Amino acid sequence: MSLVLEGTLSDVGLADLLRLVARESRSGCLRVTLDGSTYRFALRAGRVVAATCGDGAEPCPVEDSILALVRHRRGAFRLEPARPEEPVSDEPGVHAEALAERGDMELVRLAERMVPLGGEEGHPRRDRFPSSKQMDALDAHARALYALVNGERTLVELIVRSRLDPLVALDALDQLMTESLVKVASAAEVRRPRMAVPSGPLRDWIAAALPASLLLAWLALSGPVSAPQPVGPFEIRPDPLSAARAAHELELLRAAVEAHRFAEGRWPEQLGALVERGYVPGTALTDLRGRPYYYAVRDDEFVLLAPER
Repeated sequence: MSLVLEGTLSDVGLADLLRLVARESRSGCLRVTLDGSTYRFALRAGRVVAATCGDGAEPCPVEDSILALVRHRRGAFRLEPARPEEPVSDEPGVHAEALAERGDMELVRLAERMVPLGGEEGHPRRDRFPSSKQMDALDAHARALYALVNGERTLVELIVRSRLDPLVALDALDQLMTESLVKVASAAEVRRPRMAVPSGPLRDWIAAALPASLLLAWLALSGPVSAPQPVGPFEIRPDPLSAARAAHELELLRAAVEAHRFAEGRWPEQLGALVERGYVPGTALTDLRGRPYYYAVRDDEFVLLAPER
């Protein structure tokens, strides 16, 4: 008796599941759940004989359904043996190994489209904000994808987060790149450049001067300590690195608010809506000390302020 096998498509691809069905000549049901929709594939002796989709179990083409699902990495599956009371379809069906090979070809075609974009590790980045005319020219998929581009997600992460068919997502990305709204950086370009090491006479001078500098610093620190002198009110000097980081995080949050407006046609009522829609993580709603940002919508504009320091 075959055991129930279940998991996620990110761990086990649909093509590999079909090879298992073919190798073990399994009979039963393969159920795939994706974005709230359920696809059921009836199996008989290693062949897929029927397919249904939706809660109403509407019949759907076997091959088209397999090729549509094989491109996705999200979703869950459940492979279970047939129950004695379940009727067996008289359709000849399609051999699961043949479907797996067609699925591999579909994945190859998808990978070929991703190669010019830097492959799976390509990083889509916003090039500039669209004008109202450009937004009107974009379709709904392109607008939704643009709202998710933050320069940190890889191409695969962006496709998964968009919840679009990968080919549809790539078409939307092509549209954004054609409009010069998004550009894709390779993984090498995303890495921060390392500091160049001086060479030649400059390097020799630094090597000779460094020991003397260390000795002078040691003598200064080991000298006599003078008594503290009374001083007036001291001046608070902000840490420039922390100030720059805080300004950068505020700008990212402001960009997410504007992206929500572009994608949804309205400003978010609360900053929490940005987390719910996946624009920013929950930690982006507070500063480094855990204090929340101030946000309000006024006269079709928004006010976003950092916490008082």
